[in-house]
Amino acid sequence: MPDVFTYMDDIASVISPMISPNTYRELFKEHHARIIQAIKDNGMIAKQHICEKRDLLVDDFVEIGIQSFFPAQPSNNFRAIQQKYPEFVIHGGADSQSPIFSTDITYEKGAAEAKRCIDQYAGNGRYMVYISCPGTPNAAHQGFFEEA
Repeated sequence: MPDVFTYMDDIASVISPMISPNTYRELFKEHHARIIQAIKDNGMIAKQHICEKRDLLVDDFVEIGIQSFFPAQPSNNFRAIQQKYPEFVIHGGADSQSPIFSTDITYEKGAAEAKRCIDQYAGNGRYMVYISCPGTPNAAHQGFFEEA
């Protein structure tokens, strides 16, 4: 039996959810809650994959039982989320909009991005560093993972 189940449902863009919080609550929340409950009923941790900005819906997600986010992209206020929900696990953190994903970025810049992620998100110990959308491996990816 797996320990973690990643539930994937991309409902957000880089600047906001693609639907309003009220629309989410009216149309999706009940169905997501059933899926998350089935995950937990089978003894697994419920991890949610939603790219980009979802912090307006975090209270709803925690209420239905989601225990971790992946990818944790910096368009969200994860410091505030970690302060409000210290048991929550953040997974990711690298900025998918940053130059780390270009082909000409350096090892040093990749290492610096890993250090930024760790410094920003690892304070409460409930953080897994990862490049959210790694793209084609390059020197920056090597620097990122070696620094992490």
